[in-house]
Amino acid sequence: MSKSNLPSPEFSYDGMFTVTLRRRQSPGKTVGETVAETVGETSAKILAVLEENPYITRTQLSEFTGLSVRGVDI
Repeated sequence: MSKSNLPSPEFSYDGMFTVTLRRRQSPGKTVGETVAETVGETSAKILAVLEENPYITRTQLSEFTGLSVRGVDI
């Protein structure tokens, strides 16, 4: 752990032996930020395609976006 600059494990016993391992915090985006960005991009793609072809099917939209048919339900 010390070679990797990680915190030492924490040991506790409260009726059950527990070891807690900590990891470094990544400087990148949070999961929520990444999900929001991806959903926004996908929605923008779907809206752009619908503007070009308002009669496109869900199956065609799913092929275009790479999502399942259920994933493109609006």
